[in-house]
Amino acid sequence: MTDVWGQQVPTTMLTLTAPHKTPHGDPRPFEAVLMDIKGAWDKARRVIRRELEGIKHEYLAVYEPHASGYPHLHVVIFGVARPSLGD
Repeated sequence: MTDVWGQQVPTTMLTLTAPHKTPHGDPRPFEAVLMDIKGAWDKARRVIRRELEGIKHEYLAVYEPHASGYPHLHVVIFGVARPSLGD
């Protein structure tokens, strides 16, 4: 991989979460939280593709549970190090 990226690979990291509770403090269904995160990731991917068009990059996305059991999503974008992607 060093022939493509060099010794150090520039990276950008994202973490996507969704509210685990309703405005009244009740727990939200697990599936609703997961679908919110998936929807946010779909939108983020479109922005990433648009912003990085023509720039070689790869990404890795991994769901991970909080201590509460609810998920969040970690994304590492290899090949670009930017403080902001899109709006």
